[in-house]
Amino acid sequence: MDSFAKDVFVISRMDIPVRCRYLLRTKMSVLLLKTKMKKVILSSLLSIFLLLCLSQCQMDNQSTERAIYYWQTTMDFDKVDDSIANNLNLSTLYIRYFDIDWDAGYNAGVPIGVLNKDMIEENLTVLGDRNIIPTIFITNRTFKNMNVRDIDKLAKNTVRKIENINQQLKVWQINSILYETDKSSWEEYFEIEKNFDFDTLITEIQIDCDWTASTRDKFFEFLEKLQSNIGDKPLSCTIRLHQYRDRKLMGIPPVNRGLLMCYNVAEVQKYDTKNAVLDTEVVKQYLIDKPYPIKLDIGLPMFGWAAWYRGTEFKGIVSGWNEQDAADKLLYRNTKENYYLISTDTVIGTHYLREGDLLRWDNSSEKELNNTIDILTKKLNLSGIRITFFDWETEKIKRHENELETYYRRFE
Repeated sequence: MDSFAKDVFVISRMDIPVRCRYLLRTKMSVLLLKTKMKKVILSSLLSIFLLLCLSQCQMDNQSTERAIYYWQTTMDFDKVDDSIANNLNLSTLYIRYFDIDWDAGYNAGVPIGVLNKDMIEENLTVLGDRNIIPTIFITNRTFKNMNVRDIDKLAKNTVRKIENINQQLKVWQINSILYETDKSSWEEYFEIEKNFDFDTLITEIQIDCDWTASTRDKFFEFLEKLQSNIGDKPLSCTIRLHQYRDRKLMGIPPVNRGLLMCYNVAEVQKYDTKNAVLDTEVVKQYLIDKPYPIKLDIGLPMFGWAAWYRGTEFKGIVSGWNEQDAADKLLYRNTKENYYLISTDTVIGTHYLREGDLLRWDNSSEKELNNTIDILTKKLNLSGIRITFFDWETEKIKRHENELETYYRRFE
């Protein structure tokens, strides 16, 4: 990378609002392609451009960092998503890269649901200049079934797969920049690639696993092996509420930081569960006063599902049903806060529901979120942490953009 390109990159990574950093990086990449001016002149223009951008952006000294999970199998984060993320001043995206599950045939943990992309011209990947945290979900049964001697191999294979997807994301990003500049030659592609240090956007790697006391040692050894394979890159893992409270039994994972998952707090199958996604009273039971030994970020829900019952028998989860569907008074009768009685036989997705069936809307209601935030701000040290919502779906985030802004602000 030459000195001018380094200046572009360093300035664009300064501690300024994400929308400003993205504007700098994108516009300067375009400028590198479009202009034939000498680089010494461009360096002067860069300083002027920076001042102009800063004059349009209010400097933001937030005590907390804003983030969100992108938990899809297809990368479809485009200009619309980027614009909404800018409005929310999101600086970090946790992107689910793949899952790892046990495969009896291979007698090993194998990647499934690997992140991919619909390769159509209009489907551009516009992640901006946000920090990216590759996130990998690993089933607990993977560690339950695997032999200790295979842990090192799993760690190395995991890192190799992450690096492959990093390269794909870089290509998708460069293609977006080329599309904006109306350029398409290989020469122009390599010019951008040379000046685009994508690896610096990868600020951390996160592992998501609901480990148990019986798999703790294997999982922790995996984390140690993984860290040795990623060098100085920070490693984090999710911490479920029971792992936070029962730390003597569950242990403290050997990572730089954890993310406390304040969602999926109760058993969805139980008829008497109040709200399986978020129930402040349940969260409160797990938040013991003793500080956790490693830095903890906070994960909160921005999703919901319908738990379906026939009588008291759990029939399954009805995905895709939400508060908008509940507004149909002819089909659903609200019997209490988040319970809806089916008034007539109906089909939802692939589910055939009968008259008299019950749907419990497990969700992240405004009331439960605000109450949970009250508890978290009293019980935990929130200085300089990352607040992360699960998860990004464009239409859902559009509907709840104002509420999200309010929730983020409550931590600042």
